[in-house]
Amino acid sequence: MMNNTVKKETAQEKEIRIFNTYKNRLSKDGKTRFNVVEYLCRFPKIDPYKMAASLINDGITVLFDDTSISQEENKRKEKLMKKWLDQKL
Repeated sequence: MMNNTVKKETAQEKEIRIFNTYKNRLSKDGKTRFNVVEYLCRFPKIDPYKMAASLINDGITVLFDDTSISQEENKRKEKLMKKWLDQKL
């Protein structure tokens, strides 16, 4: 007889599960662009800077080379992401 009980997950558990799902999706190639991180993280409302920092901590290369914005804006975004690297994720 199968046990049909479903474990209710807390909001924090759900947030972690969604974060890890998107992180796995972004880390498949070993590198990604920050504008892709921003785009994918927008829908589940994940902080893209936190995601980028987490990817970098796992050895994934995150490129800040969006040609649709200025180099200064790319550097500003990279600087914001580095603040997350300085924090414990």
